[in-house]
Amino acid sequence: MDEMTMLRELGRKLDREPPGTLARQRNRITTTRAVRGHRRWRPVLAGGVVLASVAGAIVTQSFGIGDRRPGAVAEAAVVLDRAAAVADGLPRPSPGQYLYIDGRSWTLTYVDGKGWKGLRAEDSADWLPVDGGKPGLFRLRQSGTGPFPPNDGAPVPGQDGWTQEWVCDRAMGQEESKVWDLTRPPANCSMEAAYRRDLPTDASGMLRHLHKDGDGSKEDRAWENARDLLGGAIPPPSRAALFRALRRIPDVTYVPDTTDATGRHGVAVARVVDRHIREELVFDRTTYAYLGSRSVLVRSFGGRPAGTVSGATAVRTAYVDQIGRLP
Repeated sequence: MDEMTMLRELGRKLDREPPGTLARQRNRITTTRAVRGHRRWRPVLAGGVVLASVAGAIVTQSFGIGDRRPGAVAEAAVVLDRAAAVADGLPRPSPGQYLYIDGRSWTLTYVDGKGWKGLRAEDSADWLPVDGGKPGLFRLRQSGTGPFPPNDGAPVPGQDGWTQEWVCDRAMGQEESKVWDLTRPPANCSMEAAYRRDLPTDASGMLRHLHKDGDGSKEDRAWENARDLLGGAIPPPSRAALFRALRRIPDVTYVPDTTDATGRHGVAVARVVDRHIREELVFDRTTYAYLGSRSVLVRSFGGRPAGTVSGATAVRTAYVDQIGRLP
């Protein structure tokens, strides 16, 4: 398959949205992964994007495939060990609380037959019940240029550009409500637990879990599935097991300075996936808290030179007592 054919297939895959409202799309995402809403925030795997502003220019940096020195590999292991130690002490939610997820992503969109068509940005805020059995709420703000996925949400009063919808796993076949009143979720609306108590708590079991779903080699699948899980609600033992499992994946390297989608600086552990993209998992350099991800082309692709930043995400999570409340 030549490069342009690959790009056309990529464009079809990324811009094709399933039918139905945003709430149904959100349900499909959140019930197949650990609050997999972050799939929306995932960077496009080809093309360049500036993270500083929605209307910014494409930038490149001098990045190679990755630092493969033995010292760099050892430094990556140290980061993962420290992140695992921190994860063991993270707080757990109380019964009845909601997982609050504040996310941001920047991507460049590709349209079949038309090429690269601008920068697309999404900010999102989710409130998802940690125990399930209740509705969740999803808020979204889209900006920039290029085609956007359908957005069926209702405007949020007093918040320009933001829309919101209830998140339901089970709505008894009824049409989802579009009212913005937080006291009026649709009848019979509930979703599954956002807190993933079903995940393994040991490194070997977690690695087997990470290998299960996705495309590409089992190592590529594990890396991308780990990134998706990190944006959700993972019990501390499972989060620690995830970092220890990543230590067992080959070709993981260390990046001493990088940024997430909001510009927060940190260190990263990285791996080249699909032979084109260095996928970085970004951590605070002091606390080793997970900040988000960044993708960098390691060789020329789709007319973009090696070193082009092809996308980034940022995520903040917390537990709150009710929908609409901020940490």
